[in-house]
Amino acid sequence: MSTLLTPEQARFVSGYIKPAALAAKRGPLDPVPPATHIPATPDPGRHTSAAARDAFGLAQISKQAQAVLEVIRIAHKHGVADLTGREVRAWWQKVHVGKDIDTSTLSPRIGELISAGLLERLPKRFCTITNIQAGPVRAVAQQTRLTA
Repeated sequence: MSTLLTPEQARFVSGYIKPAALAAKRGPLDPVPPATHIPATPDPGRHTSAAARDAFGLAQISKQAQAVLEVIRIAHKHGVADLTGREVRAWWQKVHVGKDIDTSTLSPRIGELISAGLLERLPKRFCTITNIQAGPVRAVAQQTRLTA
């Protein structure tokens, strides 16, 4: 069931008349118009939590980004030197059988990993899935043990 707006309600929604003028003419069954301003309340713990998060290494990236990094590292172990976004998605489907990840979810995670210095961008090449030029990424080599 759709609700049609009266001309006065339509003018209110578009910002031509003030809420008080409309409230006086509103009937008992008419919907209350949404608030035009919601005051922002500062989060007092926000700055300390951000500082605590930044104090850790991998803890500063999301769990989903860590999962993406793990998929890329698995692909590297199988001989794949670099991956485009679509190729990472294909490897995600191989590693997490039956689960998919949207490109709109994957792209920000790759950007997050690049910003954290865990992935690096390489020169563009043709993607093996889309056959379109794309910028592949690869995991940055990590030191796994100390040598004497």
